[in-house]
Amino acid sequence: MDRPLKIAKVIPYPLQALRFGGPVVQAQVVCRELAARGHEVRVITTDIELPQDIRRNEWIENEGYHIYYASTSPHHRMPPYYTPSIRRPLREILDGTDVVQTNIGLTLTNDMVRKLTKRAGVPYVYNAEGALCPKRMQIKSFEKKLFRYFYENRIVREAAVCQAVSQYERDTLMQWGVSPERIAVIPNGFSLPPIDTREAKMGLRQQLGYTNDDIVILFMGRISPIKGIDLLLNAFDQISDEFPNAQLMIAGPDEGIQATLKKFVQKLGLEQRVRFSGLIGGEEKTKALQSADIFALTSHSEGLPNAVIEGLGYGLAMLLTLYCNVPEIEEYDAGYIADTNVGSIASRLRLLLGDDRKRLSCQENARRLAQDRFSLGKVINDLEKVYYSIAKHPDRTRSVLRSV
Repeated sequence: MDRPLKIAKVIPYPLQALRFGGPVVQAQVVCRELAARGHEVRVITTDIELPQDIRRNEWIENEGYHIYYASTSPHHRMPPYYTPSIRRPLREILDGTDVVQTNIGLTLTNDMVRKLTKRAGVPYVYNAEGALCPKRMQIKSFEKKLFRYFYENRIVREAAVCQAVSQYERDTLMQWGVSPERIAVIPNGFSLPPIDTREAKMGLRQQLGYTNDDIVILFMGRISPIKGIDLLLNAFDQISDEFPNAQLMIAGPDEGIQATLKKFVQKLGLEQRVRFSGLIGGEEKTKALQSADIFALTSHSEGLPNAVIEGLGYGLAMLLTLYCNVPEIEEYDAGYIADTNVGSIASRLRLLLGDDRKRLSCQENARRLAQDRFSLGKVINDLEKVYYSIAKHPDRTRSVLRSV
């Protein structure tokens, strides 16, 4: 039996900062599961948006692993996240560490990891978490081109393994010059919840103010232009008269456009049918997922959306755009994939709203897809294979990556 590993994970913002979405949620889940399997897991991060009552600059035990919140100054709390305060704790633990996992591409934090691990002779796994998507690279494209030239190319090139969360991201890494042998496609994972009875589901819907006859469409993610919420609202407006029992819940942290979206909803006269729930977590988030019928994400760019995987796990019929990078939706007949235009989204909404039997079938298939492809156990198994491979043979990962 292989010995437990000593794993360090470096992420530029803390696991409590849910505003940053899927990467922090996934980091929590993965660290907890790796620790439960007996590995020694240490997380080094910053205090960006960290509650004041949490201790800084010392190791704190958290759900079986240890975490270090390094203090940052205000000008270090924004992209590209130059975080010199993580240097000391990372240097201190590298002796004896088997592998370092980075999270979030296009950060100076990762360049620090590259330099320190190189000196210590410790391999690292690079995970961009969707940051290299060509569409995202077009945002502030000049700055990102410079960053790629001076930093990111070298960070990617010197990684022992590059983790891609989707086939699309694998293709992107190959366009960056990474050989297929150095890429492991390992998606985000999720612990499947128990299946609720219909009575329990109806009870939760009533708590949220919905009736048994309502069909609830859930968007869950950052309220950001890149998420295409305007497309979803326009599509919802097109079908609203045809399906008067359709309701739309938009849940997530505001990144500066929610007020504009609310005014647009008022202009359409849909205030009674479109709800903005803000950032939700814990029990509130669970209730939203349990109460919904359809999960909609009409994004212009994603890596692999953690919210989609959660929606699949709760058995929600899917309405996604191509750029969500979950082609398995069509393979499993778990919903529909639309183009990023209002007409395409509206037509697929009609298909899900107008056919109860089809919607129910998609819901059952969504749950099956989550179990087959995104179960947390499978994801952790694949991560362990990669970690053990590079811990033993940092320069010879090909045989293991073929099996991941």
